[in-house]
Amino acid sequence: MPKKTFFNLPQEKRERIIKSALNIFSSKPYHTISVNQLIKAARIPKGSFYQYFKDKKDLFRYLIQLIYADKVKRLRKVLNDSYNLFDVLRIMTREAIEFAKENPTYTAIANRLMTDPELKKEIIADFLPDGNGFMEELVLRSYESGELKTELEPEVLARIIMSIFQVMGDYIYEKSGNLSAKKSEELFIHVINLLEHGLKGCEEND
Repeated sequence: MPKKTFFNLPQEKRERIIKSALNIFSSKPYHTISVNQLIKAARIPKGSFYQYFKDKKDLFRYLIQLIYADKVKRLRKVLNDSYNLFDVLRIMTREAIEFAKENPTYTAIANRLMTDPELKKEIIADFLPDGNGFMEELVLRSYESGELKTELEPEVLARIIMSIFQVMGDYIYEKSGNLSAKKSEELFIHVINLLEHGLKGCEEND
């Protein structure tokens, strides 16, 4: 998380630093980027960089946080209390894919993160509690409405769904050279249908 001195900067300067960092991290592998490259692009002294951020990873982590916040904001905007859990998951899938298409810089940074297993594990861990909490909120609403009837605790089911989505995300990234956005969406929807209807009934309800 940036230091207080960063948030005390004029908005224009903060935006310049963030924009330049987004451009660099989206165009090069994380481990090939130096602080010198970052400060040159942002037009700030090296001493100032360390007044704003602990290190390069601190800045990168903040960028991921901003991307995640933008994505969640978009998802929450389209959700409606009248939707059941599986409709929500389908809507989230479509919106997430549209978000990726509309924000190529964000998508490029996410792809860079996917190529670095250690960094990915460390960064994703920061957002798991929030993601699990968001999904648990949706699951709990479905329990309370009577839509879902299972002995599983809401927290357990929420984690199962989040784990499936993470695995699907990894699979789609691995196949990204061969999968269109439409095909990726179809795969996610198929898995959501499987969750809703079960392995035995999925084909009948696809």
